Amino acid sequence: MPHFLDENVSVLRRWAAVSDTPMPSDWKEFQSQNAGAAISLEQQDPELVQLLSGTASAALKADALTGKLPHTAPDPQAIALEQFEQQLTQARAKVQSGEAGLFERIWLEENDPQASKAPEAIPHFTGPMASARRSNWIHSQTIGDPSSQSRHLELERRIAQRRNHADRMSGKWVNG
Repeated sequence: MPHFLDENVSVLRRWAAVSDTPMPSDWKEFQSQNAGAAISLEQQDPELVQLLSGTASAALKADALTGKLPHTAPDPQAIALEQFEQQLTQARAKVQSGEAGLFERIWLEENDPQASKAPEAIPHFTGPMASARRSNWIHSQTIGDPSSQSRHLELERRIAQRRNHADRMSGKWVNG
């Protein structure tokens, strides 16, 4: 299928950055004849492959046609870092507004070096009913959340780690 981008400067520069061969006018034909090069190109510049194969979004096509498409492929590490920063910003906003649950607060503590550590978020339960009280407390913290199962498991794991650490420090040995 022809892509009609043979005269688009941005697309030509993107192609030139990854290959010394002429840009193919039919991606399917190029892909069938050069499978290794096609796979390599898909990893290096997925946007270019989308444009050449005809699977690009309307926004990407518009950027290419208006000359707003960058001449170089986006850096995947920079994109991942930007997404992580957005997650941090959203988590900070939730914590500051009081909308964050326990899981978000713990995630922010572990992933944000600027986040202040909250006081002990998981209470220490003792006595014969400690396990039941701990389970009830965890359930009360995670109720109504679609990811409550995973939160419950994460909280149980963290509680067990703290309990085992405390027991080891006091000279007791605990299995599991």
